[in-house]
Amino acid sequence: MTSALGNLSAQQRALVDRWLPNATVEREHSWGLTTTTVVEVTHAGKRFIVKAAGADDHHIQRELHAHLNWLRPLDQQGTRADPGARQRGREGPRHPVPAR
Repeated sequence: MTSALGNLSAQQRALVDRWLPNATVEREHSWGLTTTTVVEVTHAGKRFIVKAAGADDHHIQRELHAHLNWLRPLDQQGTRADPGARQRGREGPRHPVPAR
């Protein structure tokens, strides 16, 4: 693991090492506005995004909730947004958000 992951806690680095051993950092994507670290890595010839929040950042809990409760079900239904839409200058399909 390279120094670009140095902003991660010891526990976060240990998880990255366990999940993506010998990952190589390709690019830093963090904005520097919060304690969230976002790094693009390669492992076994595949690209991954590693995102980790600092101890005082609670926003990532909402992102994880959205991923598990919204993105995964949409993906399983085959209704996720078109990933190439932004590059082509148009949006992918929209999905209604149920009222809470």
